[in-house]
Amino acid sequence: MSSQSSGSGRRRINMQQYSAEDEALNIISKEAEDRLAAKRAARSEAREIRLKEIEKQLNESDRVNEHTNEHAASKGSQSGSRHDSVESSDTDIKDTDFKKRSHKLAELRELEMKYRVAMMSSAQLDNEKQSLVYQ
Repeated sequence: MSSQSSGSGRRRINMQQYSAEDEALNIISKEAEDRLAAKRAARSEAREIRLKEIEKQLNESDRVNEHTNEHAASKGSQSGSRHDSVESSDTDIKDTDFKKRSHKLAELRELEMKYRVAMMSSAQLDNEKQSLVYQ
């Protein structure tokens, strides 16, 4: 009978070891889930910020387009009337400045678009990496 009681004692020790291991694994998995949730929240916040920036840029580009259209319309209406040489040279300077500025804005928009694409790709790769690590 003593062999049976020692055998059952071992089982209890093993059960305690298993429960301790299970508890440790539960704690580890809970911490990992918390880290994943924090990363997801950060990604979600970054996504919202990017969307707000995109909306802001679209509004800005709409304003620039409206300004360009108004400028072209006013230039077309002025072409029928006569101007002094001083006024025409002044408008030529303004036109060149405007063209340079629009060109710089176009370059800026292009670079911002490339940056957004790179950020999206980076976020997507990070998501894929995390899903593979989680599996």
